[in-house]
Amino acid sequence: MNVYIRTRGLNHEISDQGYLVAKSPRCDTCTYVLPSYTASTGLRCGLEYSRSSALMRKLRKMDFYPTVKPNNACEMWIAEEVKD
Repeated sequence: MNVYIRTRGLNHEISDQGYLVAKSPRCDTCTYVLPSYTASTGLRCGLEYSRSSALMRKLRKMDFYPTVKPNNACEMWIAEEVKD
């Protein structure tokens, strides 16, 4: 299968035989990770932060969110979206 893309009068043919590079499901590549100066590893899990309301985000101290190691992973891992 080939995909044809037309941009500014130019035709480009793209093969479907490209390769995707998947990120490993680690805390340092998770969407929910929060950088933290007070954490020993510099990272905290922000899953509860993302689920809470704006008011609760303001009221909770950073110590509320658990410290995580960069190479940890969990079942709630979500890859960061890469925006070009």
